[in-house]
Amino acid sequence: MAGLFTATAASAAATTLDLSSGYATFGHNYATSTAGFTDEYLFNVDAGTQAWLAGTYTEGNSNIGGHVQTNLAVQNISWFKINDDQSRTSLAGSFGSGGFGLYAPLMAGHYGFDVLGRTLLDNRGGNYSGTLSVDVSPVPEPDAFAMAAVGLGLICFRRRPTVNPKLG
Repeated sequence: MAGLFTATAASAAATTLDLSSGYATFGHNYATSTAGFTDEYLFNVDAGTQAWLAGTYTEGNSNIGGHVQTNLAVQNISWFKINDDQSRTSLAGSFGSGGFGLYAPLMAGHYGFDVLGRTLLDNRGGNYSGTLSVDVSPVPEPDAFAMAAVGLGLICFRRRPTVNPKLG
């Protein structure tokens, strides 16, 4: 009787990242071959802030018989926002050449990204690792813009030319 071999897809449990220090590391080690995997990483952006995010990733290598071979391929990293009803909205971002990022800052809310990939070597596992960096800044309130406009107006008014009484 002939055996049927199937390649399975794998996924690790969702991992929550803490970005409070300005960065977080992520990654996974697969002990056995897998045709594909999707790993999910979640994070939050605090109220009153906006966050710019970018990251790097590295694919693992194995030394087999004195030859170093890449053991895993990261095929895509996709961003999403988790809505109040737990549905997801895809976000536009970049991916490639060991880096990934978002095209626009994130406002307060719940977000995440998926790492999609596969192992490359038969009967062996693979791994990857990465770092996600965040630049957080406060979101200006509308009244701050109004105060800035009034301040600039007063400076301009004060700086208007005056007539020198000696020159007439």
